[in-house]
Amino acid sequence: MGDSWAADWSQKHSEYLGWPNILAEQYDVTNIAQAGVSQYSIVKQLDTVRPLEYDRVICSITSPYRVYTPRHPVHTDGLHANSDLIYTDIEYHSTGRPNNSRLQSAKQYFEHHFDRTHAEFVNDLIVEHILDQLDTNDTVITSNIQGNDQLVTEHIYCDGYGIWQSYPGKINHLSEEGNQLFADSINTLLN
Repeated sequence: MGDSWAADWSQKHSEYLGWPNILAEQYDVTNIAQAGVSQYSIVKQLDTVRPLEYDRVICSITSPYRVYTPRHPVHTDGLHANSDLIYTDIEYHSTGRPNNSRLQSAKQYFEHHFDRTHAEFVNDLIVEHILDQLDTNDTVITSNIQGNDQLVTEHIYCDGYGIWQSYPGKINHLSEEGNQLFADSINTLLN
């Protein structure tokens, strides 16, 4: 479960496998991660499964600056169909769509009302809620966002930030080599 770091990108790109798909070649994997989602959307993913019914759970935690929305003003299908709002994406799309009032209001919200400190506080609470529901012995938490490791104190954490910096790419934000290296790291922790 989680965001684009853990999602199945094969519906959009097939040049090489992302690390979740590499693991799926070795294990029976149920992947419910979705690209572009907020921490609250990850809570909603968690609500759809019973973690104790799985041998292991991998949960990717996301950016504190994503704001939940039940209906994105731009992304409605494909890999990002369940995306939430983040300023960089909203700003990018708003220049070419001045008549999309939902998109423009989201941009104005970020520019006039969004508070980073509040977002970080709420994010910490939501991450704590997620972690409270996941067994510390059977769960690996991961992220490619610098500093997210500080949110995880009891669970196993597999930090993706360094590998993302060294091996950036378009599938799960990693190159083919980066995806293989990260899959190997996760696989070591699973065993």
